[in-house]
Amino acid sequence: MSKFFDTTIERRVVAVMLHNDEALEYIVQNINTEDFENKDVEYLFDIIVRFYRKYYKRITIDILTRWLDKNNPKSKTQVLLLFTEISTLPIDTYYRYYVTELKTFTAKRKLYTIHERITTGLNEDEDPDKLFTDVSRQILVSNTSSFVHRTSVFDDIDERIRLYEDHRDHPEKYRGVQYGIKEIDVLTGGMFTSQLYAIVGSGKSRTIFNIGANIAKTGKSVMYCTIEMEAAIIQYMWESRETRTPLQKILRAQMTEEEELKYTQFIKDSATSKIPFYIVDIPQGCTTGTIDAEVVMFEKIHGKVPDIVLIDYANLINPVSKFRDRAEKYDYLFRELKEGARAHRTIYYTAAQLNRESVKSKEPGTEHIAFSDAIYRVSADKNAEAQKELVFDVVKGRYHEKASILLCWERDINLISSYSDRIKLPKEGEESASDNPSPGGHVPENRFTFDTDQPGGDDFTAY
Repeated sequence: MSKFFDTTIERRVVAVMLHNDEALEYIVQNINTEDFENKDVEYLFDIIVRFYRKYYKRITIDILTRWLDKNNPKSKTQVLLLFTEISTLPIDTYYRYYVTELKTFTAKRKLYTIHERITTGLNEDEDPDKLFTDVSRQILVSNTSSFVHRTSVFDDIDERIRLYEDHRDHPEKYRGVQYGIKEIDVLTGGMFTSQLYAIVGSGKSRTIFNIGANIAKTGKSVMYCTIEMEAAIIQYMWESRETRTPLQKILRAQMTEEEELKYTQFIKDSATSKIPFYIVDIPQGCTTGTIDAEVVMFEKIHGKVPDIVLIDYANLINPVSKFRDRAEKYDYLFRELKEGARAHRTIYYTAAQLNRESVKSKEPGTEHIAFSDAIYRVSADKNAEAQKELVFDVVKGRYHEKASILLCWERDINLISSYSDRIKLPKEGEESASDNPSPGGHVPENRFTFDTDQPGGDDFTAY
């Protein structure tokens, strides 16, 4: 393998494009012909991409044969042999890693070209200012080409029309990652990639834990970065929530015989069910760079980035950038978290603690507003012990209006859920059922309240 290219990786990238629709779309969006050193593989890659951009599906050998008959009959035999050979390669799930490797090789080739340009310029006694300007321009283009997307309002017209029509005809494909709590999902449409969400207030850690648990149970991958609590506590919280066993009983080993049987069986079943809820325990020295490195490591281990990155919590993290004071720290911190979400094309969702100035403010939580796409505030009823009402307020929603939602929080088992999913409303003339989970035995009113002063009125289907 050369240090500037790897033909095996180039072939593996093309192979997965022939079998996996998700991989095909990802690869088309992230690499181009310059990332290939082998010209035969590059040519086949270019045909596959052009076909996909026009028809949005995988190319087959029959279609490729007809295309070659029409456009390049001289190379037909050679290209078809390569297609057949590559299509039989073993397919694995590490295509994102291969894409990263190809981009790394491309960067090395560009740097070597710059090295040759400098050597040639110095040997030929070229004007230093001209040489410096030329080399600086090459370095800038090489440094940004891997993550900067350049386009215009008139580019890809056919694709944009196709995307709109597909969104119109198949709205379920464009839903965000769902919270698993009905009222919040109706209001927000879910969570979307490249977005940064922040949650403040009392009960924030339990809230993002429940969000993660709901998402993981749908099969989407969750990376839970815990800086405040050790990983074992998160595991116990998961077991408490799923077995409906009070956390204190688990921590103190004081369960009844029936509870112990249920608990141990759940632990055994977890080994086979493998719910994709992954915990990253970072006890000290956590920076935004640490979070980014863990996302990269997750991708290398699992073959793709996590569907959502949960962070508990932001105030215990330092930005990579140097800062002079507290205000500058949080400015850099949330900017870098936002950049991480966009760079990795996933969701970052972080808890954040209110500072003193925010507590005095009319709108607590707004100190995190600059780089967050949405900010939520939770507050709990401190008068209730085992069971609480949790208020979920929208402080800022870039794609939805402000609202206040009342949720059910069974604190002893670490479960936050929707009232509408759990309460059977009494028939007319009947009293509320005695097992009504609302504190005080009543169905809470105004569980879903909109701020009608916000633009858009009651139209909360922003997506």
